[in-house]
Amino acid sequence: MPDISRRTVLGAGVALVLGRAWPARAQAGVRQVFVGTFTDASGQQVPPYFGPRDTAARRGVHTFTFDTSTGRAGDISLAAELSNPFNLTMHSSGRLLYACRWPTQVDGENLITAFAVEGAALRELNTVRSGGNGPTVGVVDRAGTNLLTTNFVTSSIVCYRLHADGSLGERTAHIGGGPARGGARGAPAPHTPPPERRCPRPRAQRDPPAG
Repeated sequence: MPDISRRTVLGAGVALVLGRAWPARAQAGVRQVFVGTFTDASGQQVPPYFGPRDTAARRGVHTFTFDTSTGRAGDISLAAELSNPFNLTMHSSGRLLYACRWPTQVDGENLITAFAVEGAALRELNTVRSGGNGPTVGVVDRAGTNLLTTNFVTSSIVCYRLHADGSLGERTAHIGGGPARGGARGAPAPHTPPPERRCPRPRAQRDPPAG
């Protein structure tokens, strides 16, 4: 892969998570860090409001070690190659990772991909549709059996049941808007002021009858 620095990847990264249960080395305080990046592997463009980015060197989720006691970071490597892992969520066990992928789409919906964390590598488990556009801000419940995330573009909250191996199961809840097809469904409607109404003058102010 191209020779890229930590600064380059972090400058293009949009999410960063620590692998808690998979320390990169035996020494205390060293953790594996995963960084989601915008890519051009799918041929889709980085959203313009994130500014111009050279995405040629980014190929998916990248990783490096981080020593919490010294603040030193290790060398960058590629953990998993996929398009646009926009935001990352770590399972409470630290052994699973979920990547919200945007702007990559299938039939108007963005994607969420589940991975098993195997040291510095990620093994893909499965991919599901996010139920809308702009999936981000995910969380796994304390029991480790459900993933909740938001589709901020289409204003919805979705919940997915997790299988025993951590892969994504059925979508058990969808609150709010749906996929944006020709416009952001679920977004608030534009405000339209009511038509002007003319109130009649009080009786005492009306003109006297003619004659």
